[in-house]
Amino acid sequence: MTEGKQTNAPLVAGEEHFRQLFESNPMPLWVHDLDTLRFLEVNDVACASYGYSRQEFLAMSIRDIRPPEDHAQLEQTILRDGPANQRSGPWRHLRKNGSAIMVEINSQDVLMHGRRVRIVCPIDVTEKIYAQEEIRRMNLVLERKVEMRTRELSGSLALQQSLFDNVPEIVWLANLDGLFTFVNRTWSEKIGTAANDWKDHGWAEKLHPEDLDRVTQEWRDAVAAKDSFETAYRILHRDGGYHDYQVTARKVVGPGADPICWVGICGDVTESRRREDALRYANQELEAFSSSVSHDLRAPLRTIAGFSERLELESADRLDEQNRRYLERIRTGAANMNELIDDLLSLARVTRGGVSMGKVDLSELARLVFKELRQQQPDHPAEIVIQENMTAIGDAHLLRVVLVNLIGNALKFSGKRDVSRIEVGEIVQPGDTSMFFVRDNGAGFDPAYAGKMFGIFQRLHSVKEFPGTGIGLATVQRIVHRHGGHVSAEGAVDQGAKFCFSLRRE
Repeated sequence: MTEGKQTNAPLVAGEEHFRQLFESNPMPLWVHDLDTLRFLEVNDVACASYGYSRQEFLAMSIRDIRPPEDHAQLEQTILRDGPANQRSGPWRHLRKNGSAIMVEINSQDVLMHGRRVRIVCPIDVTEKIYAQEEIRRMNLVLERKVEMRTRELSGSLALQQSLFDNVPEIVWLANLDGLFTFVNRTWSEKIGTAANDWKDHGWAEKLHPEDLDRVTQEWRDAVAAKDSFETAYRILHRDGGYHDYQVTARKVVGPGADPICWVGICGDVTESRRREDALRYANQELEAFSSSVSHDLRAPLRTIAGFSERLELESADRLDEQNRRYLERIRTGAANMNELIDDLLSLARVTRGGVSMGKVDLSELARLVFKELRQQQPDHPAEIVIQENMTAIGDAHLLRVVLVNLIGNALKFSGKRDVSRIEVGEIVQPGDTSMFFVRDNGAGFDPAYAGKMFGIFQRLHSVKEFPGTGIGLATVQRIVHRHGGHVSAEGAVDQGAKFCFSLRRE
């Protein structure tokens, strides 16, 4: 008996060591019979993880912690002969409270007291599985978004390409190094001779030799400075001729206000240049014609005026009253004709001359004009009210002509009143435009003829009643139109008149 005890002592010690390891393991562990699937041993960690007491665990089998719908799969996996040790899963296990967890199984098959048993370490991978599912779900969502965004981007690029291709001007893009990366279809229709002949610096090969060095240097300077680019050049078309182009390019900035590329437009201005040249030549011809007409018309007028004056001086004692009236009418007609020539030449100069735009103080200008006009007619009482701080954008010389005509008309047509009363004011309109006006208390006019008053030679009063050539308001209209504005007139017979003209304030 002593020898038997000594022989079994190592075995007992080994079992005790195994039990200590089993119970103290920080991972859940159990042992179940491979034939019956009943639990034989379970540690405290497993009890805490699944919510069962040790007695409850030992009264159950593996089937009791697996969902019923998984039992068939359990029979195919656990009950079949497998390797001595294996890792499998994930599997669904049920806690006592009915909640499901996902576990991976690490197992080892051993013989214990002559029975086949399996030592199992179930590792809870529920969060890991859920995280993987969430990642998979997010990947699917992201893939759909990427696919949708790709379709949108493809559609946007196709729309952009279509829009660019239907622009009649050449549209191009260049990177920050100044290399061209895109041109629209207009290039190939007008200029291109081969695919991608514009790429990088290829476009420069089409420039006129006399423009090449200048334009390429201007482009290099703009790229280096990351500044706007504007120039003009001649470029060879597919028809074999050089066309004039006006080019404007701007840098495109990204979200961080850093430039990311250039976008430019090349407009063919060949026809407009030809029209400008033709118009310039026509204006030169008109100038020469006006000078010739002025000389040819003034010469006989001077002759008529000179001889009629001499006739009156030398034959005064032989002329009766009627003949002297005839001579007076001849001289008056010559003077009126001379004034008409001056007005026509002034109107022609208004049409042809350049416009120098700037900020004009209309209040001060109106005061100066009124003062000068009053010096010419000092006897008749006249009052004027001029609104302060009226400013507009325009040519100061031409706007002075406008005020001379309008204030001069106001003085003339109110000359039969006891006191001429004139008002110069401003009516601010939405945007950057103002309507300026000159109002008087004069003879007025029939409003039915308001639309005709700005035509050349249009008069609503006889020369005997109010002198003039009928060109002043036509001059006003042409000047205002050259400033991009419009004119209008309001009035009634014997109730004064109001003449309006619009100009930009800034």
